[in-house]
Amino acid sequence: MRIFQLNDEEETIEELDLDKEVDFKSLLQSDFVLVIFDEIRTNAFIWYGSKATTRMRFITARKAVDIRSTVGLFYKPYVIIEEGEETPEFCELIGDPNLSKEIEWTAERKKNFEHLHQLGFVGGDPHKDIVLTEKGIIALLKMMD
Repeated sequence: MRIFQLNDEEETIEELDLDKEVDFKSLLQSDFVLVIFDEIRTNAFIWYGSKATTRMRFITARKAVDIRSTVGLFYKPYVIIEEGEETPEFCELIGDPNLSKEIEWTAERKKNFEHLHQLGFVGGDPHKDIVLTEKGIIALLKMMD
């Protein structure tokens, strides 16, 4: 993984020289803007902390094109991530799959999950990983016919 950080005073984006043991979550500070390249999945992210100003966003948008051409054009287009709206893919990359928001657990959703669970269509933890069982897959395929 390659991570670049905006230096808004100098209007530059500099690559961070990180220790392999670094806790990536510690880099996600509200007043930071980071450009992150996932070398394994070829994903590219721009992460904006909640205190990123319009000026910081403008500088990053302008400089990100140059950085992408430097690190490699084979990367997928940038995915914009706002602090507090991290995608599961991004959370997995930084090593915290629980950072992304959990599904809002309303009484109606809970009732629906419990009913589907009793029928054997779903399994797993309803707050994390709902798993469609083989029986659920068959029922879904029948509905699609």
